Amino acid sequence: MDVSIFVINPLHMKEISRKLYILRILHNYTQNYIAEQLNIAGSTYVSMEQGLSNIHYGRLESILAIYNLSTRNFFSFSEEDLLNVIRGKCVIMQDDDSPMYPYVITKLEAIIKLLVQLLQMATGGQNGPGRPLGLDPK
Repeated sequence: MDVSIFVINPLHMKEISRKLYILRILHNYTQNYIAEQLNIAGSTYVSMEQGLSNIHYGRLESILAIYNLSTRNFFSFSEEDLLNVIRGKCVIMQDDDSPMYPYVITKLEAIIKLLVQLLQMATGGQNGPGRPLGLDPK
């Protein structure tokens, strides 16, 4: 079955769009740069990032490939998790020995992978159009 025809649930579009925006800003990419990489019009990407148009699963995979992230990595962390890590706050974790630990480990692996990419870009270890932008820790 070709998963590229699946459309992301509209209820999740706002969260996905916001995370795509944060990824783009952190990598210091412009909307036009992402659109060029996807071989689509800039306005098409803008509408996806703003949650105004549907994103097919295959298109989401193509966008995430620009950041070298899998869909599993992308869905393993929330926007809040990512911002908390960047601000130096810890990811929320339960106190018990629950089955939550594998979930938290997956989430942390995804966040670490993204942060390593940003560090590599900042130190010139990865090609890209610019250095990542930091977020105000306040």
